[in-house]
Amino acid sequence: MFSDTRNKLPCQTQPRNILPAILPLSSVLEAPPFEVSDFVRRALGLLASRKGRKLAGADFTQTGTLPCKWTCADESLFTIDLVLYACTGRFPFDKGQLGGRFNPGTLGAGFHHGPLHIDLGGAHVGAVEESGGTFRFGHVLRPIAGTTSTDCGWLMQLLAPFKRVYDQACENILITKTLGSLVASIPNEYVHPGWTGDTVKLLVDLEAIGAETSPVSSRARTGFVHPDHREPSRDGRPSSQCPPPSCAGRSTFLLPEGFASRLSRDRRGRLEMGDTVPMGRALRAQDFHLYDAGTVVDEQGLPRDRVLLYVKDILTATGTQYPLGAAVVSSCIEYNILTDSLRHESCRKYGAASFTGVFIDWYSEEAGNYVNLFVPIGFSVKRPGSCQILEFNPEEIRAMLHDCKPIQPLKDLNALLGYDPDRLEIPAFRFLSGGA
Repeated sequence: MFSDTRNKLPCQTQPRNILPAILPLSSVLEAPPFEVSDFVRRALGLLASRKGRKLAGADFTQTGTLPCKWTCADESLFTIDLVLYACTGRFPFDKGQLGGRFNPGTLGAGFHHGPLHIDLGGAHVGAVEESGGTFRFGHVLRPIAGTTSTDCGWLMQLLAPFKRVYDQACENILITKTLGSLVASIPNEYVHPGWTGDTVKLLVDLEAIGAETSPVSSRARTGFVHPDHREPSRDGRPSSQCPPPSCAGRSTFLLPEGFASRLSRDRRGRLEMGDTVPMGRALRAQDFHLYDAGTVVDEQGLPRDRVLLYVKDILTATGTQYPLGAAVVSSCIEYNILTDSLRHESCRKYGAASFTGVFIDWYSEEAGNYVNLFVPIGFSVKRPGSCQILEFNPEEIRAMLHDCKPIQPLKDLNALLGYDPDRLEIPAFRFLSGGA
């Protein structure tokens, strides 16, 4: 092994730094979503029950609790305002920012308006139905424009340059077999950050992929290495003194033989036939570092948009589309900001029952409007008079809501929405069907 790319990384991407855990996507997305009015009615029913009152340490009644939301400004989310109004008789207090981020600075004003809050918030992602009943996440129909666009636009725009650079790396890092050795040919911009003018840098972690240097011999520079000229092998591997031909703008490295097993079946077959193949999705999250040199950082050297700390995990996740994974990660981060803010001494005498999740935005031709679905991620209960917070995971939330009786709305929900949510045909979303 040798000194590799890690000493060229900014502090926020150093692999030795601990990265706070995010819920596994499978635990969040394996169950079907709730239609948002069904979720709110069940959540209020839970808080009104004997179990809920004991849990919350206060009476979170329909009319005595301030409804609050923290959502993006997108018009596709307005159903949430209408549902909260119909169920409580009060318009919701806004604790959100663009992108579905929680704004801690709103807590003081919110508790001044009411000492008990029920919160509903999180990131959102659009869904567009395609042929065969499948859905593409990250876009939504815009009926006035007559076309689709990104949703959440803020989150998709944030990730777009990283997605572009990662996809380019997957196609331009090449693997071949030469004289029995597995060799990676890596464009120099993925080896040293100074070799690209792009502010978004992707650096291959040479140690993580088990790479060894492959210095170019005089014979290799001619473009031909005769098999008889190979140096003696060490540890069953041909010496790096006899690499494949090199190209300007690229660096070559020897890979462990087992690395080929990461490739798709088609690419493994082509490799055995003597073809040079792109590395593709064999470039896993632990194999590279991805960051933007122009990112605004805070006093700790961390990006202000914390979701960027998880960008390579989002782009390489298997089993779901990356916009959906990004929304889950973003909501988990904002959930942490919410609970951290509520633990502050200034909030001690107040109470909050907060439901965090991911909103799915879908335009229904049947309803003639947007329909919102909700995938719960966390439920936190802040009791009045205490700074302790009780927390529940997605499985626990679903079990609690399954057993409770939904409340009846105080306003005509169907009239406000323009459709009857109980009669609306909701597609069977399959979040974990794969594809990116």
